Amino acid sequence: MPSLSAERHLVVHIRDENDNAPIVSRTHYTLSVPENTLPGITVVTLEASDDDVGVNARLTYSLTPRFNRPKMIDVDPDNGNIFVVRHLDFESSDVEQDYEVLVQDGGSPPLSAIVHLTVIIVDINDCSPQFTQSVYVFEVLENCERGTSVGTVLASDSDGWPFNVVRLS
Repeated sequence: MPSLSAERHLVVHIRDENDNAPIVSRTHYTLSVPENTLPGITVVTLEASDDDVGVNARLTYSLTPRFNRPKMIDVDPDNGNIFVVRHLDFESSDVEQDYEVLVQDGGSPPLSAIVHLTVIIVDINDCSPQFTQSVYVFEVLENCERGTSVGTVLASDSDGWPFNVVRLS
């Protein structure tokens, strides 16, 4: 007796299970950002991926300061670009701030990874020296020898070293 058989082509759709957390290329970044970097400028792009597919692989980024201070940077939630959000000033700011970036996938429930950022504002020579007085008055005897000290003039510069070294001539 001959064997009987039938053949049918089927399309099988496999639904992805959100079983992979986002993978970050680095867990810590230290960024040195010059104080003249304009708001809106991207200073680094975080690299992350997710081995799931579809919605489960879609990543979003959110940034939180580690301490309660105004943010000097933020993250684009769609692409991980870290950008400056306000004018940076080495002389009047905390020159180092720490942040955490949460990288989260679109699964339900979502899985996540954390990236730590340390941002250091780098000084540039943007402050002019200032005299401590607006007018200096010295009396000089007409017969004093050349090179004789007749008074002291003081000036300071609020930049950081080495830009705060003042030379008078």
